[in-house]
Amino acid sequence: MPVAWVNSYIYLGYPLVQSLSMVSLKDQLRPRMTAAHARLFAYNGATQHLNQTARAQLFKTYVTASVGYLLAFLPLEPSVFASLDSTTRAFTRRCLDYFIYSPTALLHVEAAAPSGVALVVRARVQLALSLQNSTATASPAVAVYAKLAALPCKVHGRSGASWVDDTYNFITTLVSLGVPPPRPSSPFALKSTAKAYARAATYALLRAEERGAHIDLRAAPSISGPTLSATARQYVADDMFGYSLDSNDLGHFGAASPLSARCPGGSGSLLTKTLTTSQHAVTLLARARLGPTCLTMAPLGPTLWLRPLVCSVDWYKGTAHGFICPLCPSGAAADAWHILNVCSHPAVAAARVPARVSLADLLARIALLAATAQTLNSLPAGRVRARAAALDVAAFSPSLNWDTPVGLFLAYRLCLAMPFPESCIAANERLGCSAAALGRLLDSVCVRDHALRALADAWVTGGARILDTIGGCWRDAVNASGAPPRTPPPALSHFR
Repeated sequence: MPVAWVNSYIYLGYPLVQSLSMVSLKDQLRPRMTAAHARLFAYNGATQHLNQTARAQLFKTYVTASVGYLLAFLPLEPSVFASLDSTTRAFTRRCLDYFIYSPTALLHVEAAAPSGVALVVRARVQLALSLQNSTATASPAVAVYAKLAALPCKVHGRSGASWVDDTYNFITTLVSLGVPPPRPSSPFALKSTAKAYARAATYALLRAEERGAHIDLRAAPSISGPTLSATARQYVADDMFGYSLDSNDLGHFGAASPLSARCPGGSGSLLTKTLTTSQHAVTLLARARLGPTCLTMAPLGPTLWLRPLVCSVDWYKGTAHGFICPLCPSGAAADAWHILNVCSHPAVAAARVPARVSLADLLARIALLAATAQTLNSLPAGRVRARAAALDVAAFSPSLNWDTPVGLFLAYRLCLAMPFPESCIAANERLGCSAAALGRLLDSVCVRDHALRALADAWVTGGARILDTIGGCWRDAVNASGAPPRTPPPALSHFR
């Protein structure tokens, strides 16, 4: 029977008033997530001493769930993505101790918390696939969707005449960026397909955004090291967005991405998969990935180089140019790559010798744990490839020369706990190369996050220990010299 309208009705936490609109819904997104975030982390002593992995899981299951039932119906607009991202970025900076001006791409890649694009696209695509593949054809929702899908789309772009038009146009836009439409392998794979599609969409949109900012996305990460630039964005792009992944991850919508995938939500992010790693190790590696700016922060920064308590974005951009290493006669700029591989100071060079022995041990341990994770949690075909690659790593490691370009690249990636694909190594250099064998192993490891805990703990802890040892020697030598930070003159600068 009909029910009289009153202004006290509440549905899913939202009062049903006659003025309810999409604008008011969007305006409530950020306050609701911010309140949930503050309730869980800012004023809750029980969560203060949890490790970064547990906090990331709490964030995903509690904070993002506070708006989860509304995500499928939100407009596919940048303003909506930004409202969702604001809380996510704030959490990531707190969890990983990132600087406030850290590049957004870095936050999306390293955090286990999903981005706004991933949240909205995943919910919308999952609902669309559910309606397309539903057997309940008499359901009103399924019938309405089928009727709208049968109509020709009369509007192009993002402003479609219906929810179905908007979804179709968004998928078409992503096809132009290289992301194929979502096609579930079975009616039982709708959720995993939507998750993988959202990951691919986020990655493609971030790469498009970087290109729009005149960032050079090369075919593969440069084995000569990241590019020093006027901002940290090119540095981050070289580490994480400088290569297009093969079809075994973004092209196929599986439940998990390979360990070599450096993309939002991909398995290649290890900092928020650790369980027993100290916060010091996670903070050290997180800041080292910022480029030269990491040397203005503890624990790598010399005393005279540390940033002031109050600094502006202009100051941050200035430090991203890099300061001259006072220990080298070449006048090169200092960053994590320089400290680990290039600096010629006697104390730093002496610390590098035993560190490379530790790197060889870390390489063998990573290969063993990666192959074990794949063996225990995958299909037989994947196990064979992982075992073969792990045996190649063990066979080729004794002949590894850490002073070659490939050796320097491998040392940098091992110390900063950044997986990479085999495509990073040139085809003519892969034969008998332990770095290529490790990349091939990481390409073949495709398991869920829980199977990577032991590997993440070993890799992040071991890499941070080596970086802390060499970086500590460099920092102490700079402190002893009393050299203030100096920016290279334009005539000698090779920065962008």
